[in-house]
This record gives sequence, C-alpha cells and structure tokens, in this order.
Amino acid sequence: MSVRKGRGELIAAVIAAPTVLALSGCAEPTLPTACEDNLKDVTQLVVVLTDTMDSADATIAVLERRETTPNAQWTLTGTRYPAVVGRAGLGWGNGFEGLQYKREVVKREGDERTPAGIYRVGPTFGFNEASWPGHITLRANTQVCVDDVESDLYGKIVSRQVAGVETSAEDMGAIPVYKRGIVVDYPPDAKKKSGSCIFFHIWQDAGAGTAGCIASDDARIADLQNRTASAKTAVVIWAKSAKARLGRCLPGVSKTVLELVKSNI
Repeated sequence: MSVRKGRGELIAAVIAAPTVLALSGCAEPTLPTACEDNLKDVTQLVVVLTDTMDSADATIAVLERRETTPNAQWTLTGTRYPAVVGRAGLGWGNGFEGLQYKREVVKREGDERTPAGIYRVGPTFGFNEASWPGHITLRANTQVCVDDVESDLYGKIVSRQVAGVETSAEDMGAIPVYKRGIVVDYPPDAKKKSGSCIFFHIWQDAGAGTAGCIASDDARIADLQNRTASAKTAVVIWAKSAKARLGRCLPGVSKTVLELVKSNI
C-alpha cells in the first residue's frame, strides 16, 4: 500500500486500464466512482504511502483542506511517521481493480496485502472506553469481525452471538494489537473474496508487516484516533509506482506535498 512531476503532470497522468494491458490504448478509462464518493465532504486525508506494491514499510502523513471541491489544495500537517502495511504489500482494493497494471495484484481474503485505494475512515475502537462518536469498546468473546466469505456478515463487526459460533471471525477484544485502532470503511465483497476487517491498529513489533491492516506505534495510533474523530476523514493507500493512476483522484495533492510525506521521517 502506498502514496506520491509537477502538479499538471499529476492531474493529466493516465490511469491504468482494467486489464494488464493497461496504458496501451488510446482512450483514458473512467476514474473509479469511489474516488469522488469517498472524498465527498472530507477535510482530512490520511496518506499511507509505500515504495512499491510489494513493500510492507510505509509512511503515514495527514493532509488537510479548507474546501471540499475536487480541485481544492491539500496541505501537509506536522503529522508524519513510519508505519507498516500487509506483509505482502498492497493489492488493489474492491472498486479500484481497474487500476491494476502488469504484475500488480488485486486484494483477496487472506493474502496478507492491504487494499490500495481511497476509503472513508470509520469509528475508533479499543479496549478502553472513549467519548469519540461511535467508539467501539472491545471485550473478549464479545465483538468479532467476520472474515468468513460464506457469511452474509462478511466484513462486519458484530457480536459473537449474532455471528454464530461456527462463523470464522476475529475475536477483536482478545487480540493485543487491537488495544487501540480505527476502522477503515473498506467495502468487502464475499463473492470476490475481496478482503475484510481492515483497520489502523498498533503494531506487534516495530517494522513487522500485518495480515492486511495498517499499523504504527501506540502513541501514533492514539494521535490518529484524535484526528479522525474530530474531522471527516478519508485514507488513501497507494505506492509510488501507482501515483500517475490513483493520483488522478487527487488533483489537489502536489508533487511537493508527496515528496515531503516521504522524506525525513
């Protein structure tokens, strides 16, 4: 997963076509509808940037804008720190498969990749109670996130009683890295096996990749919780190699900002 020539080139860059023969045709493919939908009314953008689609090491940065028009300029805040994504890197998430190019892959359940794309950020969660709107207080054997592609509840956080004892699901309150986290409103699709239960959470070991989520240290995830709970927020997960394609969704993000994001962590 991840983020990044002059602003004009970024805006005019061609997105990859829906097949691995992308970029070879004359017509420019339509942007994923999720670009506009997931950025509507958003004033804060969490950037998760990797070097390649196969990198687990990442950088997190937070951008802000005053207006919510498509071309409104994003500015970099002081928040910028190291993070990790899935152990196998990134795979194009549900709704962004059309940006796949050459040997890049599409996100699938259990592949240990984080979904690349732009998504809304959902509520906070953790082992302790909090006053943030919609905060989910986790208890062992209580809240689970369903990762069973045979279940109608695939990708949802529900009680174990609702999920059923035979349904494959993560017991969130019993997983130490979920002590503190934030839900990514990733759209799961059981038929596609597109992946589920994508979160920001604390890392198990510094620099160690995850099963498909985004992780950093406890203090930085706490900072992100405060920020995302106080403003309408989206997350963009991308790699440098995909900047020309996914970058068309973000015309207000300049080359200068993207270079700052990646430097001097």
